[in-house]
Formats: sequence, C-alpha cells, structure tokens
Amino acid sequence: MSKTGRQIEKLFHQQCWCWGADIRNGNPNYLLQYGFTKSPRPCPDCGSSRYTLLRDGLQIHLWAFGALWQSGNKTALCLKRYDRQPSLFTGEISPDCIHEVSEFEGHMQRIPRSSLPLYHAEFAEFISFMVSYEAFIRQHAPAGYRNRCLKGWPHKCMEGSRMEAAWRDLRAHLTNGKPGPAAA
Repeated sequence: MSKTGRQIEKLFHQQCWCWGADIRNGNPNYLLQYGFTKSPRPCPDCGSSRYTLLRDGLQIHLWAFGALWQSGNKTALCLKRYDRQPSLFTGEISPDCIHEVSEFEGHMQRIPRSSLPLYHAEFAEFISFMVSYEAFIRQHAPAGYRNRCLKGWPHKCMEGSRMEAAWRDLRAHLTNGKPGPAAA
C-alpha cells in the first residue's frame, strides 16, 4: 500500500485544506449546504469545530485534523490528517467530546498492515463520501472553484478539478484492485 498510502496521505491533506476553504470562503458554507451540521469549538482560542453528517446509516465527523466515520454497526474508523492509512476508533469517547488533535489521537488504534484489507470496504465507504462531496462541489460551486481553493497552497498534489476522479480511482483500487492511485 506504499504508493497508495502516499496518495491517500497527500490527497486527504488536500481534501482537509479544501474543506477548510469551503468553510472560510463562507458564502455559502458548502459543508452546511451538503448537509453537515456544525458544532463550534469550545472556546475561541482552542480546538477545532466539528462538522457532522448523518445520512443513510453513515455518520461522518470532520475536524481540521482528521475525520471519523462509521456505517451502521460496523467498526468506526478514523484518518488523521497527514496519515497514510485509517485507524480504528476505540469508541471510549464520543466524537462530540473531541476538539483537539491529542484527544483524537488518544482514541486511535493503528491497524496492523497485514489486517488493512479487512477494512478496505469501510474505507471505501468513506472514500465514496468524498467522491460524492466533490461531485456536489462540481455541481454547485462556480466553475473553477476547487482550483481556486488551492491557488497558492504549497502542498497541492493535483488540480482541484481532478480530486473527484482521484478519489474514485482510489476507491476502485481498494475494492477490486484497479485502477491504482492517480499520479500526483
């Protein structure tokens, strides 16, 4: 999963940046338009706001530092920004109580590399959300919006207009081994 892992790391970092841009650019806040609800950070100078989506049995929580998702009664997984692979979420704390990256990290359990294939379906569900979200941006934001979100950002791994297809390729790779990671 090394090439795939590197692509996940870069693309998820870029996705987090874009979600932030979707919030910062304000009018409209595309996360809210998509159906997320916002829980503000506990104080103005600490922590991160949390955005939560509950849809079709899937729950997704987004922070500036990562994401957590769970479908139905399946295992909850999380992905920290800058990580290459998802981790198990221990569930010892409600996502509602997480505002700092240290709180998030304290409830992550690394999945042994040999066990990662057991979680490909759950990870693919989260990637499906990202495909859907980027399709929503393409359909509802002004032309060129996603590319403008990344203008001047030094960590860009690809043009914003390619993110939806890159996530789709990664999902296909996880679920059936084809087509591999998109080139950076």
